[in-house]
Amino acid sequence: MCNGANHSSGCECGFGPPYPGTIAKVSSVDWVEEAARSKEAFKRTLKELNLDETTIRNFNRDYATVETSSEPSKIETLRRLVRRLEFKEEDTRIIPIKVPLFKLHSPSVQGAKAIYRETHTRKQRGWFVTIFGQGTGPTNTYQVVYDPPFESINGECRQVYVPLNLQVKSIAAYQSGDLVGRGVSLAVQGIEDEQVLRKRGCDLLDQERCSDGLIGVVKTINYNQRSQSKPQTKSFDHLWGNHIVDSIELETIRVFNTPITPLAQLEHYHKLELEFKLPGRKNYILRYNNSGLQWAVS
Repeated sequence: MCNGANHSSGCECGFGPPYPGTIAKVSSVDWVEEAARSKEAFKRTLKELNLDETTIRNFNRDYATVETSSEPSKIETLRRLVRRLEFKEEDTRIIPIKVPLFKLHSPSVQGAKAIYRETHTRKQRGWFVTIFGQGTGPTNTYQVVYDPPFESINGECRQVYVPLNLQVKSIAAYQSGDLVGRGVSLAVQGIEDEQVLRKRGCDLLDQERCSDGLIGVVKTINYNQRSQSKPQTKSFDHLWGNHIVDSIELETIRVFNTPITPLAQLEHYHKLELEFKLPGRKNYILRYNNSGLQWAVS
């Protein structure tokens, strides 16, 4: 059992040697900074704070002062504008979530295997995971590096993921002492929760979740092994690549009687390395895209 000081190898806390990877916060963008660059972001924040119609109408009208400001002064102009409001935090909840990175699937044949690895270079390593703030929450980007491979065997369907804790706050907004709205603020809890982030994992999915399909446009490749009597090993590196970014919706959560769908952005600077072990006497059809793999066998 972990005693917080002497961590055995593979300790469930995530800090036992050998250390499986590293976590680093790359950037954090305050909601005011984002709203100063985009009126749509500003309007979305007002909606997430659930301000009354009169307050929203007045702020949207006065946002013109931000739009006509010079670029360096836009943020300060917006800060002066929102100082009309006083925000009070009424309650806070911590919600664990899993950010899906990749669906790993192997053919449903005894002895079949799919192995997932992440390629690394010195300059850019691992995944870059961005969780967009909601309400007055900042948008945070983390670099997540994980060296060990994951495997799927004999038709297993697995979800490679990064665990995060979301901090959701109930926010009351006041203007001149009057309550004008009550909404939510959402952001990642923080890098101080690194032991949670270190628990990168690969969950086994049930058949229903596995058959949900892949997100986005799918490509197909055929591996005809009917003439092969022995298993063949195939390398595969057609996924991800330089400066590819995918945006996804995470599972909807319900906090303070409010349904919230967190939004995330995934980026992997280099191609993923996958390896397939395919037993002979079968024809294999692989459907794939950056969200994962799906096999059929005939």
